Amino acid sequence: MQSAALVFGLPLSDFGYSSSFTIDSVPVPDGVSQSAQLRVVSNDYFATMKIPLVAGRGFDSGDRRGTRPVVLISAAAARKFWPDGKFLGRFVRVAARPGPEDDRAEGEIIGVVGDVHEQGLDKGPRAIIYANLEQVPVSGLTIAVRTAAAPLTLAPEIRGIVTALDPELPLSNVRTMDDVVRAATAQPRFRAWLMGFFALLATGLAGLGVYSVISHIVAQRTREMGLRRALGASDHQVVGQVLRSGMRDAAIGAVAGLTLGWLITRQLVKLLFEVRPGDPLVLTLSAGLFLAIALLACWVPARRATKSDPLIVLRGE
Repeated sequence: MQSAALVFGLPLSDFGYSSSFTIDSVPVPDGVSQSAQLRVVSNDYFATMKIPLVAGRGFDSGDRRGTRPVVLISAAAARKFWPDGKFLGRFVRVAARPGPEDDRAEGEIIGVVGDVHEQGLDKGPRAIIYANLEQVPVSGLTIAVRTAAAPLTLAPEIRGIVTALDPELPLSNVRTMDDVVRAATAQPRFRAWLMGFFALLATGLAGLGVYSVISHIVAQRTREMGLRRALGASDHQVVGQVLRSGMRDAAIGAVAGLTLGWLITRQLVKLLFEVRPGDPLVLTLSAGLFLAIALLACWVPARRATKSDPLIVLRGE
């Protein structure tokens, strides 16, 4: 076990506790939305979850009940409520929080930590206020443990520690963070697989259509190719002429397809996470695939036509 921490509201766990707050006891103006997610964490939470400290300092052993209350804010909260960067030393007071009414979630801002996708990977980071568990006790906490070994192998040991502290304290829903992420991304992942299946099907149908149309057009030029060969054109010249003609049309279609594809992918940005819409590599590979299919569709019937006797082809026509 490398580190362990407690948190009121694990990220990506369908937990949401949003509350309005005041800054330096200044009332919130009417019509202004000044609210943030509230998280109550222990000192080691940020180290355990690998959330970086951006500015100021983090919680330490000196921040305990009876001392001046302190809080941390997320980078998104700093950008939203303090665009001038003057957030350190400001005092915030959350309007309401779970637990005893006499334990208010309030404190001086001592630092800023990195953003976390609390509500989903497809949603932007939200403004978060982190209170210190030593100063703002709550119930219903989640134990976060970072391990070097397989996480679930330590479950019996952790359960034993909790039982030794309080035999009546329940410990349930033991799972890895990978399981949490998979559960949170199940729906978008299903949509991605579904779209991928239909994209693969569409690619196959489009490739078949391109091959069928071009090969049919080339096959209609069988008489022309027979006449060229009867007049002394070599097989390479005939095939080259067919390839140039067919690939010119295919290139025009590829350029049009790239343009439309780039425009359409802009509408898929909400379904993507850390993936750029209109990726040049993906679009280039897609166009290259269809150009390769078009090349094959031109070459196969043209090559087949060069294998036949031109006199027989002309007589048949």
